[in-house]
Amino acid sequence: MKIVNYIPTASFFVGGGERVPLEQTKYLKRLGVDISLMTLKTSKETDVFKTFKKENPDIPILYLEATHMIKGFANVELTHELTHEIYLSLTRQANAIISKNDFDVAITHYAPGAFSVPNNVHQVLFLHGVPKEYQKINDIALNHADQLVAVSNSVKQGWIDLFKYNGEIEVIHNGIDTEKFKITEEVELDIDILYVGRLIEIKGVQDLIKAIGITNKKQKDLIKSAHIVGTGPYREELEKLTKSLNLDSIVHFDGYVEDSDLLDFYRRSKVCVFPSYAKEGVLTTLLEASSFGKAVITSNCCGMTDLVRDGFNGLLFKPQDSKKLSEKLLMVLQDKNLQKKLGKKAREEIVKNWSWESAAGRLLNSIKNSYA
Repeated sequence: MKIVNYIPTASFFVGGGERVPLEQTKYLKRLGVDISLMTLKTSKETDVFKTFKKENPDIPILYLEATHMIKGFANVELTHELTHEIYLSLTRQANAIISKNDFDVAITHYAPGAFSVPNNVHQVLFLHGVPKEYQKINDIALNHADQLVAVSNSVKQGWIDLFKYNGEIEVIHNGIDTEKFKITEEVELDIDILYVGRLIEIKGVQDLIKAIGITNKKQKDLIKSAHIVGTGPYREELEKLTKSLNLDSIVHFDGYVEDSDLLDFYRRSKVCVFPSYAKEGVLTTLLEASSFGKAVITSNCCGMTDLVRDGFNGLLFKPQDSKKLSEKLLMVLQDKNLQKKLGKKAREEIVKNWSWESAAGRLLNSIKNSYA
């Protein structure tokens, strides 16, 4: 069986939707699969992609040439609408490359990518999140793919509800590199709160900032250091909010950081907070923090509840409710034993059920069963 994993944004953009296909490809290769990665050729590559190539020289990279349309996208924020356009502009080129290389199976990660796969090639379409609203192109993609895989139960149900889809959608959770994301030595925990992710409205960072303000009014100086790691179009609004609440000395916007620095941020943190309220699967950053054995707080919506059980391996709060989030922050920051307990259980759950080895194995078995 010859497989291609198609993710054009992997070379120039860093997000959960890009990291997951790279890890899938790496671990499927370790299972003996003849697999290639197909992505866009760009003048500047992310450090994540460079590292992937360096560590996996035996995985062929098939490059798509940037179209005139894509060249005009340089330095433009990558939105869902723009991603749609990128995929559609590459349809004919991607189709030709897949046909030329005689692939048996193509894995795609964005609904419009479905149209890049020839009809005689078995297509596995991954559903990483739920669209904001109904779009005909997504509906057509669902019925064009041979096999649908959702990354969480909520994502599966979201597509079923939005598109009235009555076919089969299998749930296969993403995994995490449990050796990379683990504590190897004790360090000073000088970061009270850590958020890692894109700075867009649905990530709920504004609710976290408000919760920090509420918390410090209840317990003066409890939170001395909160770090927001990531980039996105909502940063300016978040910085304005931070200033208006007089939290400039507490909340730090670190922007994009390299992987080695990101690991250090996780190591130094007491609590990791992921307040998303819409569209998400199981956040890669939530998996990373849990793998590090950190106490995590996240909203009780989307795919986060597939991993987190409230009070056992993390804490859950009502989405977009800063007061409830503040209560959880007070609870865990005032109780070091609770921090350790939640972190320990989080790490145990990740090692047992969320490694990339097991995730890749489930995916391969699913493809074999469907392809046969």
